[in-house]
Amino acid sequence: MKSNLNYTEFKRRLTELTSSESGFYFITPYNFAGTPFCGTFNETKFALVRNSFWQHIRAVVVKGEYKRQDDNSTDVTYSVGLTRFTRILFIVFSSFVFIGINVFLIANRNIFDRSLLSILLALNGFWVMGNVFGLIVNWVTKKIVDQRFREEFEIGVEDE
Repeated sequence: MKSNLNYTEFKRRLTELTSSESGFYFITPYNFAGTPFCGTFNETKFALVRNSFWQHIRAVVVKGEYKRQDDNSTDVTYSVGLTRFTRILFIVFSSFVFIGINVFLIANRNIFDRSLLSILLALNGFWVMGNVFGLIVNWVTKKIVDQRFREEFEIGVEDE
C-alpha cells in the first residue's frame, strides 16, 4: 500500500504516535502516555498494538514494513491480525471447553437419562454461539484498528 507521507514524515509519525509498552499495568492495557499506538519500530519494520482501555484490543497487532518509494510517498506493507499467542490460546481454550463439557456429560449419562441429548445440544449450541461471537468481536476489532492505522498514517488515500 502507499502512504501519502514521505519516508521522513512516516517515521516522524511513528515516533510521535507510538510509545513503548513498558507502561502497561496489570488491570488495564492502556498506556498512559496518551499515544494511539504502543509497540516497537526501527528503520524498516514496525509492530504496533492499539492503545486502548478495551482488553481485547491488545490482542490485535499491526505488523509491517515500510520503505522509501519516492519523494512524496512511502511504500507500506502491513497486516492486521491476532497475535500468535492469542490464536493458540483461543484454540486451546475452546477445544478444552468443548471436550471437557462433552466428556463430563457422557461420563455422567446415567444421571441425565433421557435429557442427555437435549443437554448436549444446548451446551454445544452455547459453545458454538460463544465462538461465533468471539470471532465477530475479533473481526470488528481488526477493522477498527486497521481503519485507525490507515487514518493516522494516510495509507490508501488517493491524491487527485
